[in-house]
Amino acid sequence: MRQLIEILDKENILFRLNHVNFKRIDNDVDCEINIEDSFKISEVHEEMFSVSLTRHVFCVPESQFDIEVDFEVARCRDEKSSESFTDYDLNSILNKDNIDEFTGYNFNRASAIISALTTNFGLNPLITPPVFFDGEDS
Repeated sequence: MRQLIEILDKENILFRLNHVNFKRIDNDVDCEINIEDSFKISEVHEEMFSVSLTRHVFCVPESQFDIEVDFEVARCRDEKSSESFTDYDLNSILNKDNIDEFTGYNFNRASAIISALTTNFGLNPLITPPVFFDGEDS
């Protein structure tokens, strides 16, 4: 059996925004901006799997805003491949170190949405990392 990354269709990556929560907080104090990224496998079928990706950005102490962007990325099997995604243990393969590669680097979309939201609500545009961010790396 080939590596999971080898059977992915490189061109066919589907993206769907699930929800955005934006809470404007009228408390303009010095704060630390925190980013929490998470993912979970939503569906696994023979020819596709999907992953839910969430980015939560908030201030400590509570100030200015609290934003959460949740979206779905679906990956399809390369049509030349005969392997099935159900033959792979995706829970053990996908992790914080490789999720960007397997989801087509789609955290950049969350970054763009967050930047647009903060700008449209009268704040300076907040630019977050365009890849999966592990708080331990800060």
